[in-house]
Amino acid sequence: MAERRVNRIQDAPLQNDIASSLISVGTQILSMILSPQALALHRLVVSEVARVQANVGTFCENGPDKTYHVVAKILQWHADRGDIVVADPNTTARIFVDALTGDLQLRSLLGEHIDQSQIETKVHEVVDHLLNGLRR
Repeated sequence: MAERRVNRIQDAPLQNDIASSLISVGTQILSMILSPQALALHRLVVSEVARVQANVGTFCENGPDKTYHVVAKILQWHADRGDIVVADPNTTARIFVDALTGDLQLRSLLGEHIDQSQIETKVHEVVDHLLNGLRR
């Protein structure tokens, strides 16, 4: 199930500017991981990790790792075009995805309803922070 969901974001079209690309993929990622099916799978994996340790690697390979890879490819594509300078697209992708998902996923797992406006706000905050960083 995780693999099918990630395959949807792999086909996300690249935008001409980095902000639009990150907003598009970020919105897809959050919509994917906050879906009832993804939250149920997450709960199941966490609850069964001690009993079925072998499945953790499969889950990570088909879910989070593929998501990181998709974002890293987008970052590298924009770096190759000269839009951004990114020393390590893989690390930057992990930071981006984890910043997007952290609090909203946890709040969802704990039963809070996250609406589309909260998703859009979070995506824009993370994209703005990533692109503008801590610039003076």
